[in-house]
Amino acid sequence: MEGIVDSSHTGLVAGAKAGNSAAFARLVEPYLPSALSSARLILGGSGDAADAVQDALISAWSDLPRLREPKAFGAWFRQHEVRSAWRAARRHRFQVRLPDGWIDPIDHLERALASRQLQRAFEALEADDRVVLTLHYHLGLTNEETS
Repeated sequence: MEGIVDSSHTGLVAGAKAGNSAAFARLVEPYLPSALSSARLILGGSGDAADAVQDALISAWSDLPRLREPKAFGAWFRQHEVRSAWRAARRHRFQVRLPDGWIDPIDHLERALASRQLQRAFEALEADDRVVLTLHYHLGLTNEETS
């Protein structure tokens, strides 16, 4: 959906810049699932992902007058969401562990173990490294866009 920008998108940006909160809500709605999943990755499984997205929304709303190109809203909002999650991750340097008490069915055991190992390794990374990996692998940005 981020690649689709039409005149209504431009109109929503103009309305939001004029202070129309409903236009802003309609504008950011398609980006919220991606923002939440990115925040969860950057925060290493922390429950603070929703708070980070809310901080990004507040930041974007107050910074909206500085958005020069309405067509760039998606990338511009992504900057707000990633920065917000990154700040939250740097404030809360802790690891969340999955409970070891449950067992997957035997045919899914290998995949579950690999997933758990990957999650633990990802959570052990510094926040800066989680941001880079999330931008590149989860959001699909090129190396140039990630840098």
